[in-house]
Amino acid sequence: MNPEARQFAAMLDYVYGKGASAALPWEKLGFVRSRRSGRLKLVRMGASAFATVKESGAIALSLDCAMYLRRSEVFLESCVTAADEAVEFVRKGRTLFCRHVLGAGKNVRRGMDVAILDSRGDVVGCGKAVVPSGYMTSFKHGVAVRVREGADTKL
Repeated sequence: MNPEARQFAAMLDYVYGKGASAALPWEKLGFVRSRRSGRLKLVRMGASAFATVKESGAIALSLDCAMYLRRSEVFLESCVTAADEAVEFVRKGRTLFCRHVLGAGKNVRRGMDVAILDSRGDVVGCGKAVVPSGYMTSFKHGVAVRVREGADTKL
């Protein structure tokens, strides 16, 4: 495994739990470093972006990346499950509200990139959590996840 792959695997395991990175197709991934700073900034699969590493070190998942990570049992603790009536809106890239959250993994924190699952466990979107997991399931008003990419909005 090359240094970029090791670095990305360590970042994923740190954020989503030890062993989450084992589900990725490492042979298909390419890594882009910043020419100016030398830091890892983008992970590609073919011609499309697989994940983005922000300057703060946060990871922005693509839908493809979330679908691969979903295969890992550890990653499920970093996912949010949406109610069936909200799934069609999430698939279109619309915001997920707390009243439509069926469950949230114990690792979900405010500001963290999460995958949104339907009741069957399929990935329907990904975005940034606005409130921690405990509040998502107890609040009846307010935004739970700002969806960045829905399954139907995928480019």
